[in-house]
Amino acid sequence: MDDAKFPQMSNNRVNVSISSIMSLKYGNEGFDMSQIGEILAELRKDRGLRQRDVSKLANISISTVSAYETGARYPGVDMLSTLSSVYDVTTDYLLGLSSSDISPEVLNEAFIDGETFGEILYTLRSFSQEDRKVVMTLILALRQKDAQNVKVKKIPKGRYP
Repeated sequence: MDDAKFPQMSNNRVNVSISSIMSLKYGNEGFDMSQIGEILAELRKDRGLRQRDVSKLANISISTVSAYETGARYPGVDMLSTLSSVYDVTTDYLLGLSSSDISPEVLNEAFIDGETFGEILYTLRSFSQEDRKVVMTLILALRQKDAQNVKVKKIPKGRYP
């Protein structure tokens, strides 16, 4: 077996790279490390952050943020964890192993009457396709109702933006 795939010891700590973990799991052909950079850049832009903002939040240099986003470098396990906290997503999402960017903490948030969002989702999983369509129709109707209830601010006479 290739020794380069095994974690290296340094100062009584194991240095593990994401690429070594992913290559062990998927081999050289099953995982594209460049997608981590694309995901990081997309998350930063979606959240209206600059690379400078991320560098401060993650306590790394701007050039490191840039290197991660362009695929010139890959974050280690500890930094991957830090970045998942910065963006409030799971490490699986950052690695492209999950398509959901919902933070696990959301599942523990109260929905109503002591039920959490996670419990609601678990219940929805047991619904038939027909019942799921009913729920989705109701959600869309409520969303549309909320959109229609948005009041337009009237501009007083004689005052124009």
